[in-house]
Amino acid sequence: MRLAVGRENFIVSLFGVAARAQDHLDFFDWPNSVSPTQPYSMRLIISEKPSVARDIAAALGATQRREGFIEGRDDIVTWCFGHLVELSNPDAYDAGLKSWRLETLPIIPDEFKYHANEKTKDQFKIIKELLNRRDISGVVNAADAGREGELIFGGSGSHQGDSNL
Repeated sequence: MRLAVGRENFIVSLFGVAARAQDHLDFFDWPNSVSPTQPYSMRLIISEKPSVARDIAAALGATQRREGFIEGRDDIVTWCFGHLVELSNPDAYDAGLKSWRLETLPIIPDEFKYHANEKTKDQFKIIKELLNRRDISGVVNAADAGREGELIFGGSGSHQGDSNL
């Protein structure tokens, strides 16, 4: 399966590999989005790691390197560094669980809490800011097409409403 992003002659596979496509295009239509040909309409492409982001950016002609992303005329390419968010420890739910015992297990909260990973919180903040830009008309998942890639991509922006992040 392929997913077209950027200018008309580039396609990015679901595995994040950029390829030139002269004759065949499959366009992914963003519902309720601004047309990519209108001014100030940018697509945000989130890859799983910086090396893939650089390859995608090069294929799309995005050359303006910024802190945590690469910007082009129509696209912004950014990346994760593995998991940007992680599950909170049990004491985030109840201070009494800071030192739990076998009798307190299993700990199954009604709603799971997350927090930004200390090692990657700067990149998480960059992605969060990019997701909130007014000129972003759509987001492309350029992470690996497996379960792990979906978790990494979901962690890059799915917790936008969480006040802990």
